[in-house]
Amino acid sequence: MPHPDLPEGAEAPALTVFAGKIVTTFTITVDSTIAATAKIGCEVDAGLEDAGSGNFISVSAAVAVVRGSGSTVTCTVSIPYSWKLATGATDMISLTYTITSPVAVATVAAECPLRISTQSLPTIKVPATGTTTNETVAATI
Repeated sequence: MPHPDLPEGAEAPALTVFAGKIVTTFTITVDSTIAATAKIGCEVDAGLEDAGSGNFISVSAAVAVVRGSGSTVTCTVSIPYSWKLATGATDMISLTYTITSPVAVATVAAECPLRISTQSLPTIKVPATGTTTNETVAATI
């Protein structure tokens, strides 16, 4: 949401489009009782406040993969973006991820055992337009 209106007579800041993709690859070690047929959800959230315009941007993306019989699960989440920013050269993107299992719950009994893990990743500068930014997550649930 934009911050309050500009002071009278002030011009709106010039906005530049920053477009690209943030790709996060998860390697998850399963150390919980999760059925081989259960899905594990991988979600990434990106947020930034454009200092020059006062606009706050928040985007999320998620995928679900079947746990399978192994002790390691991988998934990849991609966030394509196109943001109009006044101070993109100095703005920072905050990244967090969430891993969830089970993903779809049909009954209350199916909720247990429930595992949710949410953590922050290091902040990153807004990448140059056309850039694919690769992040990796190694986690245990």
